Amino acid sequence: MSTVTIACSGCGVRLTLKNRDKLGKKIKCPKCSGVFVARPVEEQQSVPDDDDGWLSDLGDPDLGGDPYSKQQTSGDSRKSSRKKSSGNKRAAATKRGPDSHRTLLFAGIGGGVVVVAVAIWAIVAVTGNKKDNKPNNEIVAQNDGNKTEVPGTPNPDSNQPGKKQNGNSVPPTKKTPAGPNPNKTTNENGNENGNENKTSPAKKPRTQQTLQQARTNLDAVVREIRNARNLDDQQRAGLIQRTATAVKKAQELLAKKQPKETDFIPPLYSCATMLRDAQGQAVDDVATLRLIQTIWERSDKPEGPVGGYVAFAYDLLADRLKATEKANPGELVALYRTAAATLEPLKQNQAYADTLTQVREKLATLTGAVAVQPKKPANKLPGMVNGRLDNNLKCVDLSDMTAPLPLNVVRSKKILSRSEFWEYSTWTLVARKDDTVGYPSMVRNDRGKNPDGKYYLYYAHHDPTSGIACAIADSVEGPYRKLAKLDASRKHSLVLVNPHFPGRLGDPSHYSSPSVVWNEDEQLWFMYFHYYNHFHRLWEEDSNFPGGGNQMTALATSPDLSSHDWTVVEDEGTDKVNMPKIHPVLPTTKKSWMYGTSSYHSIQRLPTGEWLAFLRGTDAKGACSVGFARSGDGRKWSLFPENPMIRPRSGRTAALGIYRPGFIGYLGKDSAGKHGYLVVWAESRKGADVPRMRYGYTTDFVRIIPDRRGFANWPGGDGLISTWRVDDKLYLFAAKYLHVMKLPVASN
Repeated sequence: MSTVTIACSGCGVRLTLKNRDKLGKKIKCPKCSGVFVARPVEEQQSVPDDDDGWLSDLGDPDLGGDPYSKQQTSGDSRKSSRKKSSGNKRAAATKRGPDSHRTLLFAGIGGGVVVVAVAIWAIVAVTGNKKDNKPNNEIVAQNDGNKTEVPGTPNPDSNQPGKKQNGNSVPPTKKTPAGPNPNKTTNENGNENGNENKTSPAKKPRTQQTLQQARTNLDAVVREIRNARNLDDQQRAGLIQRTATAVKKAQELLAKKQPKETDFIPPLYSCATMLRDAQGQAVDDVATLRLIQTIWERSDKPEGPVGGYVAFAYDLLADRLKATEKANPGELVALYRTAAATLEPLKQNQAYADTLTQVREKLATLTGAVAVQPKKPANKLPGMVNGRLDNNLKCVDLSDMTAPLPLNVVRSKKILSRSEFWEYSTWTLVARKDDTVGYPSMVRNDRGKNPDGKYYLYYAHHDPTSGIACAIADSVEGPYRKLAKLDASRKHSLVLVNPHFPGRLGDPSHYSSPSVVWNEDEQLWFMYFHYYNHFHRLWEEDSNFPGGGNQMTALATSPDLSSHDWTVVEDEGTDKVNMPKIHPVLPTTKKSWMYGTSSYHSIQRLPTGEWLAFLRGTDAKGACSVGFARSGDGRKWSLFPENPMIRPRSGRTAALGIYRPGFIGYLGKDSAGKHGYLVVWAESRKGADVPRMRYGYTTDFVRIIPDRRGFANWPGGDGLISTWRVDDKLYLFAAKYLHVMKLPVASN
């Protein structure tokens, strides 16, 4: 494609336009930043600059040459002219008339006058800038159209984490992403306009172009705000007007599309917080913050840095509404809570952690809430027994092993079997033939009220209408006797009874997969279990609740194991879409990996004092993956944003499709002082009854390195693996069985 020489009507600089399609259109000069109509030099006319603020990029990839470099030589112009006229040889060969020399003479004189006028104008402009004591900031146009550099000024985008900008929080290390260059298109062969390939670029749908342009305009005003230096009142008013126009346009477009475009959130937050009026006061930004709220509430709430912008926006919106004295207190509480929940997974960054602390303080002040539990010291660690971690914390201490955990066990025995009527399925008559009793979780009653030193084995089955039952032994190896055998007055051994018990054919109600842990801080036993939600369709259809809501994990507590009394943690706020009064402490998620069910989790407390949930998530198609969540108190959980950590493979080699959490072992500190952990999980083909166990190693539960030895040689189960260590023996409770493993430890 031939080039053409054009001249800026503002500063007079001559530029080479590679794309002739832009002739007659408004473009921005890379030197003076003025907007002018692109016309060939011979057709150049005075056109008033009418910058409507919608041209976002200071550089144009179709404009050749560097504004700092010398003008192209006349030889280049002549070459361009020859190329342009090559298609009309007959006209070029026409003989000149007798007046041609006079025409050329007049043209030369006219051109000289134009050159002298441009030179005088440039001298006056430079002198005027010096008199005003304003730097002549020539802007270097980058080819990508996204960055501008002003000589002698620092990069305004280099915000440090936790720094304040115009009195507002800036999400750490997150720059407002630059929008795509609207002047650059790509043809179907992958060539940008301006290359010699003349294939026409494919046109995007108008709605997509409009949204893309709106995003580009937002990015443009954000860059303009950040690059603004020493603006007078008139300049600032113009910038405010352009920002308001860009935000309003985005708001109109997103409102029509039921906004889910979370990539609009960073520039909208910047527009709402960075711009100040002439008196230094924040421009009315409630409408912009409301738009961020609408986008987030209608989105899938993606995890990651965008959550920081959302949290800051909610926090700022609550502050703005509170300042107007017209806000609903309930709405303020909801805003602060959302901000806190969004910041929770990001609190490893100190800037986010500081903001989270501030939000919580505001929330406590607003609600007048006083912490029920005394504030725990930050360095409080779990208890030790005989120099090792307490087995009742369910993170087994393996820090003294001298070799990797063995792949074999020394012996196994069956400790559970079906013997009571509730242990039979009520789902179908055929299902009654299957004995699915198992899902064990074993603790020792040496904590809390009335400790008797005995071993309490909690179990269930996974068919309707299962509940959670208990069997007790005097030693860790058993025999375990069910409560109904120990107390003749009991009709069954259940300690948590399903509301639909005893059930009927076709009713899927059940409680299953108990995970029991001692909570030293509250002096309570915690039992996590999953339940079937009859109202999961309503849950899924309600945008206020995440995921499919089919099976979710709840919590029950007891101060005294020997009483066999457990209290389920309730939440009546979910009764319309959930089993009445049950609070799902680990619900399903909008993320696909745990959209369908949130169940079979293994809960433990780490030697650092942090609670860790070893999660099993099931997607809408039934594929199971493994992930993690953390908590400070065992009640409120934050999922790792990197979840899932272990997921089904795809392709022809996708042999193993079901992944189940097993247990966590503590390996001590490594040479760098980091806590090391053993991660044990189960893998099986979809529908297989006996999963195979696998080991891995980690320091952060994000990067898990599989054991090179492959699968272990002992069978797992459908639920978690409950561990108990005595000296050099590790007891593994899995399904109906107890496996005994000899540990490689130094003898005392």
